[in-house]
Amino acid sequence: MKTIISLFACLFFLITIGKSQESRYSFKENYELSVPSKLTISTHVGAIDVIPSESSEIEVLYIAKKNNKIISINKDDIQKEGILLKVTQDKNSLDISVKYPGNYFKIDFSNQIHINFEIHVPKKTECDLITDDGDISIQGLISNQQCKTADGNIKISEVTGNTTIKASDGTIKLFKIKGSVSVNASDAIVHAEEIIGSVSINASDESMFLKNINGQVHCKASEGNIELINVNGEITAKTSEGHILFTNLSGSLDAYSMDGNVIGNVLELKKPVTIEAGGGNIDISINNKLGLDLNIRGKRDNTPINFFRGSSNKYFMRGKVNGGGIAVNLLSIDGEIKINYK
Repeated sequence: MKTIISLFACLFFLITIGKSQESRYSFKENYELSVPSKLTISTHVGAIDVIPSESSEIEVLYIAKKNNKIISINKDDIQKEGILLKVTQDKNSLDISVKYPGNYFKIDFSNQIHINFEIHVPKKTECDLITDDGDISIQGLISNQQCKTADGNIKISEVTGNTTIKASDGTIKLFKIKGSVSVNASDAIVHAEEIIGSVSINASDESMFLKNINGQVHCKASEGNIELINVNGEITAKTSEGHILFTNLSGSLDAYSMDGNVIGNVLELKKPVTIEAGGGNIDISINNKLGLDLNIRGKRDNTPINFFRGSSNKYFMRGKVNGGGIAVNLLSIDGEIKINYK
């Protein structure tokens, strides 16, 4: 009797595991390509998740959802629903596009089918991913990457290659990238960390956070704060309505805030520092071993600067520190300027 119960228990377990595995996707297809390969996906709605694989094939898990649940459906049935799923393959590229009827989501969005993707690709795969409404994730690849979403989050991690992103209404997370990074975003928070290479971020209406960056950095925000931690390189940071905050900066800095404060400390300078604030304060600390040519215009506090030689008053300071060296230009129109040399 115990043997029969054990057999039934094992059978139930195997059936349960099988159903669990099947529920990950609606159907899947494998495509044999030469490496390096290129993957292109274009869809109106749906998430795209790209994962590295040791295989030379690209495995695509098609995840069709209805009422936020994965449904059992095949490619032919999807076409019968009026969804055009087109797959084009050649020697080293795979192109997948999903097109929905014009009024498909106007009737009842929650009750309509939309397709998500989980894709396993060779590490040397270049991706060009577009979704109008959905998240995009790429990790562990060695090639250039492009992605675009109008309403969703983007996460790129552990990638070697140039990365280009266009997004709105979400969060962009970039982590452990070796190569240039270019981001154009609106209403999107940008978080970039551990990047070796140039970084260019043009964002509006939200903040950006950069940490452990080594390379040329250009940040521009129309409304939002810019925070830089352990950034080394030629740095440009500009925002119309927000603060610019930096910690342990090295290299050079060109910073401008129309209506916010500029606050931080500098460890090492290789090129000039220029900071302008319209309606905010400037408060910076600089390593006291550096030789500087100071040019300060704006209301100053009374903090003395050691080893300064030149002329100064409450609204002006021009001269040399430690015999002179790298130019430091500070201008605040309606705020106060404070510089610590320590």
